[in-house]
Amino acid sequence: ALLDFAEQLSRFKGPRTQHLLNDFVSAFALEEFGSLFKRYESLVDNLSRKQGKQVALVIAQTGAPAYCEPYLPLVSACVHVFRNAVDHGIELPAERIRNKKPTKATIRLSFRQPPKTKARIEIIFEDDGRGVDFEAVRSKAVKNGLFTEPQAASLSVEQLIPVLFKSGFTTRENVTEISGRGVGLDALKYEVDQIGGTLRFESFPGKGTRLTLDLPWYRRAQEVLAYHRRQQQKLADESAVAA
Repeated sequence: ALLDFAEQLSRFKGPRTQHLLNDFVSAFALEEFGSLFKRYESLVDNLSRKQGKQVALVIAQTGAPAYCEPYLPLVSACVHVFRNAVDHGIELPAERIRNKKPTKATIRLSFRQPPKTKARIEIIFEDDGRGVDFEAVRSKAVKNGLFTEPQAASLSVEQLIPVLFKSGFTTRENVTEISGRGVGLDALKYEVDQIGGTLRFESFPGKGTRLTLDLPWYRRAQEVLAYHRRQQQKLADESAVAA
């Protein structure tokens, strides 16, 4: 209803109207981006306790308000990022002590505006775990028939990264409560593609991983209303088909 009112207001042209629209959307339709991820604090805590690990999820204050509806499917898919970090990346306390790391691991979630653009926002997931075992990825990719052994042996780490986002791929041999089903990062990549974003994955052996999502930033009236119109048209089209 609020956006329907904004649509009516947008019919009046002029800079003052645009200013009023932006103020209205900012006051009534935007939320702090980081608030969407607060639900994952308890998830990370519960998963880490079950595995005998100590993990803190730190969510940076963003100062980045956004119209959150377009991001909801993507935020739900981010559950796999946290599951993977706790299950695959974070070490047990004894291993962390041997590697001269703090006993308590950290998963950090931060947000930033990329340089040279005001229309995008980056969501950055970082952990201080062991990083990805790309030899295990290489071996499992051969086992799954994605490559022959000679092909896999010739691939660099950068060339292996896309394998992590393939449907059905997992390095786990057995299914557990947390992982091994092969459903995870591919679901996240699908949602990133749906919203018109890109992702970049980096792994640092013995130090952790970083996943960066580069997404459209829905925060100004024209962007929010354009999304609202597309959703309204989609609903109208679906109703017409159903009829």
